[in-house]
Amino acid sequence: MPEAAMDSSARDPPPKCHPGTRVHIVSKLERLRDDPDRQWHMVWLHGPAGTGKSAVAQTFAELCAEQNRLGAAFFFSRPNKRDRPEKVIPTIAFQLAYYCPAYKSIITRILASDPHLLKKAMHVQFKQLIVRPFSQLQDQNHESVSQPFLVLLDGMDECNREDVQCNLIKMINDLVALRRRFPILWLICSRPEPHLAHTFLRLPDCRREELALDEKSRDDVEKFLRDGLNTLKDKFPHIIPSMWPDEEQLDVVLRFCSSLFAAASVVLNYVSDSAYANPVARLNSLVSFLERTGGAVGPSHPLISLDVLYTRILSEIPEGVYPTTQRILSYLVYSPYGFHWIESCQIFCNFLRLDQNTFYIAFHRLHSVLNIPAPEHAIDKQISFHHASFADFLRDANRSGKFFVDKGKAYVDMAKTFLFWHDLDARLFHTSDGMLLITMVFWSCVAYPLQGLRFNLSHKHDKPLPDLTWASANTSSMISQKIENAADWFFEAFDEIEKMDIKDEKRSSPAGL
Repeated sequence: MPEAAMDSSARDPPPKCHPGTRVHIVSKLERLRDDPDRQWHMVWLHGPAGTGKSAVAQTFAELCAEQNRLGAAFFFSRPNKRDRPEKVIPTIAFQLAYYCPAYKSIITRILASDPHLLKKAMHVQFKQLIVRPFSQLQDQNHESVSQPFLVLLDGMDECNREDVQCNLIKMINDLVALRRRFPILWLICSRPEPHLAHTFLRLPDCRREELALDEKSRDDVEKFLRDGLNTLKDKFPHIIPSMWPDEEQLDVVLRFCSSLFAAASVVLNYVSDSAYANPVARLNSLVSFLERTGGAVGPSHPLISLDVLYTRILSEIPEGVYPTTQRILSYLVYSPYGFHWIESCQIFCNFLRLDQNTFYIAFHRLHSVLNIPAPEHAIDKQISFHHASFADFLRDANRSGKFFVDKGKAYVDMAKTFLFWHDLDARLFHTSDGMLLITMVFWSCVAYPLQGLRFNLSHKHDKPLPDLTWASANTSSMISQKIENAADWFFEAFDEIEKMDIKDEKRSSPAGL
């Protein structure tokens, strides 16, 4: 999974520590890595959502890379679909092979002797691709393992399945407990979820570091926010007064952000939004909103500040536009693993049968929380979340209120959209397969999944699908093929619906089919 790497284009620009912030923890990690007598070979860096764990991880990984001490890095992200556990060990092994040629030679022989290794269980891969090769190099006193290097797992709590998270942690712990001089320093970053805290607290060979919501953190957030606002003066010299921002306004925002870098980051994105190009007015609007709603929060409720800001941002979307916005968000929040077509914003737009204008109007106010590619890059760039907390907010009805994205409604809409394209594709290109779908029959038999109705996908289309909303002569065939592949996922969406308690009105036959 190359998009999970430290320098992946899918993560560009990645979160990183603002200059002069988080200096203490980054220096501590560097000292720990370089200490030949260190007691720990595994570190758990934890903290609440929004405290900047991924920024610290990215900054330390870049520092190690500059010093040729980064072996591998895997940045999990649930909303951006980088959460598949079966991809972790192969991805780490691939990066380690680039870092260490001697290791590459060993695993090349291992994979040649066992071609199916990458399909085997995680603990088998870990032993054969991590433990065995580096143990061999260590026993040979090979120069490539003469000094320890970093392997980073960031966002462990976003890896799919809690039991897999715990098993991976235990595998790493067993390794560092048995081989005290193993050349890898493992850094695992996550939120302190109960199952992870329970696991780590029982591991005596793991050092624990907390990104606390303390005064030092608040000072770092203030520096980040002040520097970010000052940068806007250079960008808008003719509309921003030299004494901006007013200290009273800044105090309101700082009380709101508390120790959360995520909140400060969203504030800066909100104020600097190029769609408005008026930071002074945006800051005035935000401060007025915070004063009306009592935006100050305490460290015991760190997510409240993010919720207030997310609510504010979503409230700015026109009422007539929001249903389209919510529909698009529902696919991003709940789409299963098979939706590889979402890697392209333009394919996604066509799949939803939305034209370019409607699509971008729906997301016009969300640049502060989503990375939305410009139209000229939409064919090969995807939409991604700036921070996982926004997706979490949308999933939680208690936090998001009227902006809650319901999973049942999302899957019903997915099934209807899949079925539209599946039916259209069948009627135009697969009548010879002997399985032309009759939509009304399908929906009248909704209690009995039709698992056998799949196409002969070896058929080649001699023309693109009709009804594409945003395609050129150069892209229409590729977009059609991606949509055809995606349409077969309606069976999986239907299976998910069967597992839920979906009301009849949600399951009604899709209009227009």
